[in-house]
Amino acid sequence: MNSNENSNYEKFITDLLDVLEDFDTELKQINSIPDEEKDLIVLAVHKRYQKYVKKIALSLKRLNIKRMEDQKGKIFDPQKHNAVYTENDKNKAKDIILKVLSHGYYKNEKIIRFPKVVVNRSK
Repeated sequence: MNSNENSNYEKFITDLLDVLEDFDTELKQINSIPDEEKDLIVLAVHKRYQKYVKKIALSLKRLNIKRMEDQKGKIFDPQKHNAVYTENDKNKAKDIILKVLSHGYYKNEKIIRFPKVVVNRSK
């Protein structure tokens, strides 16, 4: 694969990861609805979303692309994380990741998508 093809491949993968993260966000919103408030349409959509996410995850696994472990509570590292913004939580240590806005991903051992995080600047 030449460098232009490799660049197109990586762009396609990162675009696909964005779609996967959108699905993940939607699933979290649906999961936050109490079961007794979910109607049949929401339940049907939820099952379809789960099916699509599983298909995408299986395709990524075949390409040896893995999601990073949850980075919340880890120390911010600009070589591994993309700080989107900061907050000031006096109960947490400085430079601790408070929230993960989107996950990071590896291909083999190379980071191909940095996790977007919120970092503590207090103390």
